Amino acid sequence: MKRSLDRSELLAYAKRTSPEVLKVKVTERNNVISLRLSWNNLVKTIRTDHALLMNSKQKFDQVAYNAILDQTKNRIKEAILEFGKQECDNLINKFNLLESYKERFEDKNVMYKMRRDYARKINGTTVTKNLSFYYYDEIKVSIPHLYYFWTLMVQKKFRHANIDGMFDITNSIIEHIKQLFFTYDIIKDILMQAKHFGNPDTFFVFYYHFAYFVSLVKTIGDNLGWILKLYLVLKIRHVKIDLTNNHFKKTLENTKLFHDIIYSNGYYEDYKKLVGFRDVIQHRHTIKSMRVLFSNGQNRILIPKDPERFISDSLKVNKVNPNSSRFKVAEDLRSVIQYGLHEYFVMFNKANLSDYDDPLEYCRKHIKGISKIISVITKRIVNEMTRKLLGHVVKYCPKANVAILNLYEMLEVGDQIMIENKARSFDQQI
Repeated sequence: MKRSLDRSELLAYAKRTSPEVLKVKVTERNNVISLRLSWNNLVKTIRTDHALLMNSKQKFDQVAYNAILDQTKNRIKEAILEFGKQECDNLINKFNLLESYKERFEDKNVMYKMRRDYARKINGTTVTKNLSFYYYDEIKVSIPHLYYFWTLMVQKKFRHANIDGMFDITNSIIEHIKQLFFTYDIIKDILMQAKHFGNPDTFFVFYYHFAYFVSLVKTIGDNLGWILKLYLVLKIRHVKIDLTNNHFKKTLENTKLFHDIIYSNGYYEDYKKLVGFRDVIQHRHTIKSMRVLFSNGQNRILIPKDPERFISDSLKVNKVNPNSSRFKVAEDLRSVIQYGLHEYFVMFNKANLSDYDDPLEYCRKHIKGISKIISVITKRIVNEMTRKLLGHVVKYCPKANVAILNLYEMLEVGDQIMIENKARSFDQQI
């Protein structure tokens, strides 16, 4: 059965869609259905007509009717939005309200709304993370050895004098990593959505989460120290359980394999700098050097590679020349009173960008680095705690790269074995 478009249905939709300040009519004249818009309760006003359907008598089957109805509703919505926008633009231009409008509305985009779903490619696999699962799914994909280590402890597959303590610390690592992933996604949203980085709100929200991100990486590193202390039963005081502590590092030298996992994998130096950076931003004034103002007026948020240097430089500059413009205080007195004191590091030469890291690159580097250490350590512990002795090496011929084994049990093609001495180990499939 065919039918023509219902004018009353269009009018009902238009009234639901439009705000109360608009007067809405759907008219039919000369076989044309139109939408008429005007301001409500105003004698003199702009009025506009929009043609919706040129042949109101035409009849459609059900499929075509639904398609035409959807198209017409979209035209109604666009017309209402365009009408309101034109009127607002006229008022803004007439009374020179553009600057006031920008100040009040344009930059209020950084106080984020909590998204529940995030999707990202991890090791070639697309993972959708939902807050209901606290990012647990990403750990399964990006750090599977940690997940397997935790699962074996839940299933009570390990025997160890400190197994309860190791289980608690592993839970702590998992919780902090989930927060690390989530904090990174918030930082990414802030930097991708902000309209300009001179807005104090933008920097406030960024700095709040960035400081927490740095603290999380340090906490995860401390938890790894505790895992090794408990697993290896290290005789070391709890105050010295810190990957950057020289005493802890020296104690771990007796277990060369674990020592090399931490201190010879290429990430340790970055981790050490992060720990120093955390101490600086917590105890000394370095916020000014993170907000960079270029000579062309562009604002950016950057991470100084050596924050201590910026502190000492600013003190030296102020001491020698109190009128130095190396640091610039907020643009005007009204801004200071309204938003608080905020400062910029003024960069006249873009070559100085080499002194900074991009915030997102900085975060990704530390997520990747700390995840790799966790993965290798947990894999090593799982291998040690689940393995059984199959035999020992009687002789090794280095030129031929062949080992002669004395076996206690049978081996078959496809078996995975580990061969090790005090200095190193490697896995091999038979």
